Amino acid sequence: MSQDRIGRGKSITRNICLRLLILALPLLGTGCATTGGELRAEKHLAVLQNSRIVVGVLPQVGGLVVVLRQPKGGNVLKAVPELWDEPPEKRIVPSPFYEWKAYYGETVWLGPQSEWWTHQDLNKERRDSKAGFPPDPYLAIAPYRVAERRGDYIKMIGPDSPISGVRLEKEIRINQDGTVRFKAKAVNVTDKPLAWDLWFNMRLDGFGRAYAPVDDKGLLRLAGAEKDFASPMPHEIADGFFTFVPKEPPREKQCLVRKAFIHPRRGLIVGFAGNQAVAIRFDATSREAMHPEQTNVEIYNNVPHKRADALLELEHHAALRTLQPGESMEAEETWTVMDYSGANTSVDHVRFIEKQFPAASRGK
Repeated sequence: MSQDRIGRGKSITRNICLRLLILALPLLGTGCATTGGELRAEKHLAVLQNSRIVVGVLPQVGGLVVVLRQPKGGNVLKAVPELWDEPPEKRIVPSPFYEWKAYYGETVWLGPQSEWWTHQDLNKERRDSKAGFPPDPYLAIAPYRVAERRGDYIKMIGPDSPISGVRLEKEIRINQDGTVRFKAKAVNVTDKPLAWDLWFNMRLDGFGRAYAPVDDKGLLRLAGAEKDFASPMPHEIADGFFTFVPKEPPREKQCLVRKAFIHPRRGLIVGFAGNQAVAIRFDATSREAMHPEQTNVEIYNNVPHKRADALLELEHHAALRTLQPGESMEAEETWTVMDYSGANTSVDHVRFIEKQFPAASRGK
């Protein structure tokens, strides 16, 4: 993938600063205490809750997870609460010609991205250009059917997609220790073999910080070259952990933006949002099992001048699999939300991660 394409397979010259929020709506997801208005908005969600964790799901829009917080804490996810009670007639109708609308939260896509639109003939322009955006609407924003729901568990089933040829199913379970198990399943609903990977994407505020454990060869590449209107987001490797260092763009640029492609030492990403941290754990996958365009961990950071549009994505790709007709594959993540009282510095963040997850320390 060329360096002027930032992880979506779409040139930033075609979409300046990449997927800035289409609707100018207030956002939730600072990690600060939840307000009364935010709590009232949660009544429109399917909520799983115990004494340690709260998860809010939007089955009617892609089965998105849009709330992840401790009972007295703020939402660590970037989200748009004003859209949670959106009238059905205002929601995007999935079609091969739909235009993107940002709901944020946690989503599941498929990789490789360059093939998102190549397995269909309904939108020939997107097929022929190998469009890297928007994602398959039948996976990303279509209504999901709630197949089973209890106080600590929900299972949702999406529609069969005529774009990518799969059906996605999602299962979420909250545990008594406050961890959240998130599992995705893809089923080949066509009559031909299909090769895809499951791609998990958790969106946080763009001024948050994200860390992935890397060795000397773990940072495989950075996408996002200097442009007239955009500069690369600065990054560092702090004691064996990759991280972006978000800041305001210079006046003459529209944004700072970059994506990192990482082969991690461990299956772990840790994000920091205000006074909370969220850990994402998963099975690490060998480089040989990945599609050449994708990596086990990908981190995307975009900060424009408009503060509300700043975006941080914590992404995990499972192994590439060829599915025969009717065959399925699964992958999962475990999430943990934790209090964080340290400074907003790489030194303090890494010290916290190493204390909470000693096995992720460099040399372990």
